[in-house]
Amino acid sequence: MARRRSKRILAPEDRQDFLAEAGTWRAACIRLMTRAPINEPFYRALTEVTAAIDSVAEAVTGHRNHFHNRMHSAPPPGWTVAKPQAAEAAPASLPAVGIDGAGRCGGE
Repeated sequence: MARRRSKRILAPEDRQDFLAEAGTWRAACIRLMTRAPINEPFYRALTEVTAAIDSVAEAVTGHRNHFHNRMHSAPPPGWTVAKPQAAEAAPASLPAVGIDGAGRCGGE
């Protein structure tokens, strides 16, 4: 009897959802690694899990360092930052409102 091959389909959204969940697990591993004694079995296991998650990130995004922190960068040459606008004064037609000598809030 001939074997029938099944076609498996994995939607891109499924990969992205799994990658987001894997990022949560990776962050948990890193948190535990900061407290675990270095080179003990638990620490080494967490390191292997982190490496496996990085392999999944590479398979999905093409970048093994998908979850790594990215360095801040300076703006490209010739790029100018917009200056904040000066605050405009309130129109003179509005009544002045404040607290009077008795501590009450009201107009003039």
